[in-house]
Amino acid sequence: SACISDLEVKTESFCCELIVHTLWRCPTEENEAAMEAGGDGLDETWEPDWFPRVKVWNICAELTERTKRFSARRDETRADVVWIAGQMTLNVKITEAYDLLSFPFDMQDLTLRLEVDNTTKIAPYPVDALNRIETRWRAPVLVLPKGVARLPDFELNRDVPVSYKYIRNELVIVFVYERAYQYHLWNSYALLAGIASISIAIWSLPA
Repeated sequence: SACISDLEVKTESFCCELIVHTLWRCPTEENEAAMEAGGDGLDETWEPDWFPRVKVWNICAELTERTKRFSARRDETRADVVWIAGQMTLNVKITEAYDLLSFPFDMQDLTLRLEVDNTTKIAPYPVDALNRIETRWRAPVLVLPKGVARLPDFELNRDVPVSYKYIRNELVIVFVYERAYQYHLWNSYALLAGIASISIAIWSLPA
């Protein structure tokens, strides 16, 4: 899930708080050690020997320190299979080239490009693992328009608020925001149009 904030046209950037959930199969020879160390999910300091390293492209600043947490769970149908679930929270500032040619009727595509640099391929959660994931996290990308992704001057496009695709070891997410043009329409364009229309009456003034 992602929380977008602080779209800055001047610096061409935006801030984003990301919560990345990962799930992978533990190597068989490490099953017992993983269950013993992280099976209860209460040890917040436990880290498996290997875990996905997530890289976010076009970062200009990391606003807070990254946090990671892992837990192990045994497969309900196969006793010899252990899954490791991870959760990473990132708070970053990302550069983005804005298209302002159609201002104030413009739409901005905010792109999040996540890369796992220590694996060759990533994919959505496997179907047989969905029943062990919280219901709200079953979608690969979760969008909550109310309370999470609202900005003073922008709003998520109603038709296509977000799109995403997997490219080998990358997940590319695009949020489509459209500007709330009413403020600019009435406070700028309408005001200027009113002033300009007064020039029609200049012929009535004495020479």
